[in-house]
Amino acid sequence: MSYSLSFKSVFLQSGATIAGKKEFEGPLGEYFDYHYSDSYHKQKSFEDAEVLMLKEAIQLAINKARIDRTKIKVAIGGDLSNQLAVSSSAIEHFDLAYCGVYGACSSFILALIQACLICSNNHNSYTLAFTSSSYATSERQFRFPIEYGIQKKDTVTTTVTGAASAVLGKRATKIKVTRATIGKVYDANWDNVNDVGSPMALAAYHTIKDHLDNNNLSASYYDLILTGDLSNIGSKILLDCFKTDGIILDNYNDAGNLIYHKGDNDIHAGGSGPACIGLVSMSYILNLIEKKELKRVLLVGTGALYSPTMCFQHHTIPIVAHAIELEVNEK
Repeated sequence: MSYSLSFKSVFLQSGATIAGKKEFEGPLGEYFDYHYSDSYHKQKSFEDAEVLMLKEAIQLAINKARIDRTKIKVAIGGDLSNQLAVSSSAIEHFDLAYCGVYGACSSFILALIQACLICSNNHNSYTLAFTSSSYATSERQFRFPIEYGIQKKDTVTTTVTGAASAVLGKRATKIKVTRATIGKVYDANWDNVNDVGSPMALAAYHTIKDHLDNNNLSASYYDLILTGDLSNIGSKILLDCFKTDGIILDNYNDAGNLIYHKGDNDIHAGGSGPACIGLVSMSYILNLIEKKELKRVLLVGTGALYSPTMCFQHHTIPIVAHAIELEVNEK
């Protein structure tokens, strides 16, 4: 069963985003703080470029928060690299206690939840949440190196290249973080690594439903329910799941459907990766909340927790989804 919780006076102090070239060229490019013009950014490897991107996103979030850096006590984050190597390599440059988290593409939401939990119980310090992903590094870890030139299936999602970071604290700002739901792991009896949006829709459905039920809310309570990585195929399945309950989610969208131009064949089924919901939520969505065009938003990160090795051994793919609520601070 999913677990829902509330936070005590936790506010979003800042959000920072750094995007890749293709992401910047998408429909949300103007909202990102900064972007890279190529996949290497003058580094020797794709991994080194991702580390640099994440370091810069973390520093930018700290700068935008306009607080004494020593007041940030804990950093929580994760990425898609083996053993969270990118996150560890980036955060070692900051004098912060660090907790690495892995939720696959749901890692940023998971990091936000844990950062809020720590902040909720500490009046005098701030916390940092972050994530990153890179198309090039993820492809050779989970599928094939891009140099291999394999033809992709239409159901494959494109890992977003980017980094996102946020500072949380007790100091009142325009945006408060009110509630969250930690999802459980499901088995959708699915082993197709070329389509992870479809099974993740099941996890998103259960987490959203549990979040609403546990807090005695209706879906219409939110101006927007935004999933992270279902993209074109998984989004349709999620909507169908709610239709069976007699619920029409006309306030729903998916970050993977927003970040790239529709009809772009190069991105196949849409965007994915922990940076997908990270980039969209910490730029475009924050902008809409700050302008009060959106007053309540439920962010739902979804993750396919598979190991390529275990998939080769014909194991099914574990899936999970976590949710967190952002709201306009009216006071």
